[in-house]
Amino acid sequence: MRKFLTNLITILFCFLLFLVLIGAFTVDIFRQINIFSIILITLIIISFIIIFNYFCKKFSSEKVLNCLYKFMIIFSFFFVFIVILFGNFHPAFDSLTLMTFDDQNLSNYLSYNYNNIFLATILVTIKSIFLKLGISENLYINFNQLVFGMMEIGCLILIKEVASKLFASKKIGQICSIVLFFFTIFQPIFLVPYTDQLSIFFVLVTLYFLQKKTILLQILAGCSAGLLYIIRPSATIFLIAILMLLFIYFDWKKILNIIIKIIVPFLITIFIVPKLCCFVLGMQGIVINKNLNIPMTHYLSVGSYASENKRDALHGTWNQEDYDISYRDIDKNQIKKENIEKFKQRIKERGIVGNIKFYLHKFFNCTDAGVMFYHRDGLWFNGEKSNNFISNFLFEIYSYSGKYRPYFNCFIQIIYLLILLIIVFSIKAKNKMNTFLQLTMIGAWLFLIIFESGGSKYMVQYIPFICLLFGQGIKVFNNTIKKLK
Repeated sequence: MRKFLTNLITILFCFLLFLVLIGAFTVDIFRQINIFSIILITLIIISFIIIFNYFCKKFSSEKVLNCLYKFMIIFSFFFVFIVILFGNFHPAFDSLTLMTFDDQNLSNYLSYNYNNIFLATILVTIKSIFLKLGISENLYINFNQLVFGMMEIGCLILIKEVASKLFASKKIGQICSIVLFFFTIFQPIFLVPYTDQLSIFFVLVTLYFLQKKTILLQILAGCSAGLLYIIRPSATIFLIAILMLLFIYFDWKKILNIIIKIIVPFLITIFIVPKLCCFVLGMQGIVINKNLNIPMTHYLSVGSYASENKRDALHGTWNQEDYDISYRDIDKNQIKKENIEKFKQRIKERGIVGNIKFYLHKFFNCTDAGVMFYHRDGLWFNGEKSNNFISNFLFEIYSYSGKYRPYFNCFIQIIYLLILLIIVFSIKAKNKMNTFLQLTMIGAWLFLIIFESGGSKYMVQYIPFICLLFGQGIKVFNNTIKKLK
């Protein structure tokens, strides 16, 4: 039975990974520039890989990776400061709402979007301090971006520690860190302080503490997981994967250990912390009406919105139709009923073929691009041109209308394809850890198919597991090469 279940997990993972690869090869990013530019960018990346391989052979891979890892950490510090100081980038949408609020608007926003209460409490506290010191709003936003940038750098160190222990290899740990750098620093998602990025930090903190054997640190893992659930419930899918894995291998001793040391602190955290947040916000004059909090059925209904006929449109994301249903001060049961009716109506209208097309397009929306936050998702940060050379250079690369942006996107996409191709090798690994990673990504992908999603932004919370799967793939790939030699 155990073998059957693990094989079933691998088969499902292979199928979904196959779809991700199809999406990544056919994404519209490659249609935005000419074929000559694509070939040139590909040759540059291949040249870098060849040079890296040459240095690994000449000086040993351990030394090269160690130097590269240290350089990456130092570079990240300078890069974060330069992008924030010279980039003239400002967050948009919900991120901006949480930072540039008045009490009434934030009270209303959090009443409906209660899941953002933890981040809002942190931002409100910081803003109140800045206001007392007479510091401008722009500097306040830059400070938040800097804090998130430092957290992402902390994540580079955390994933290195987590992966080094998981794979019993410092080299693999450093490689996973480099991949995370590609997703979170080189693509400056720290410019948008929001729950997506914050969840990465708490995912890695939880995994780091889970690896420790001392009771206190395992309790802290439970508390960290609780905070993660408050910040972004969908990011805790890996905890469900852990429990499923324990039931598959039927280890009651470990299950009991997790219940006592992790689940109990987890439950205490999700009970106490929101109440503390409400208290802190209340002291600032921000009163939350929890009766207005939108139900889970809203995200199911939102996830079914859009046409099945156009792949590059956003599918299953925010829309006025669902907003008008859920954002009302009426009986919650009535809202749930209307959400479900709307969901059923859309499913029925599309039919079997239409639904397959719709959910396939929606899956591609979330997984086909390695470009995070600013592909189909909309402009989550705005850039401004200036007379400064550095500012203009950053604007042309990262801004939605930047002239180098299509080439940068192509560069990112080719590296993303290489990452996915290496992950294919991870399928060959037959161990509990790999089954856990596969289960987590299956859960993540299925969640994004069913509920609200619609862009690569929604994949951000699962980036650590993509990095770890890449680490597993590299390990298998290296062993395969050694056997061939």
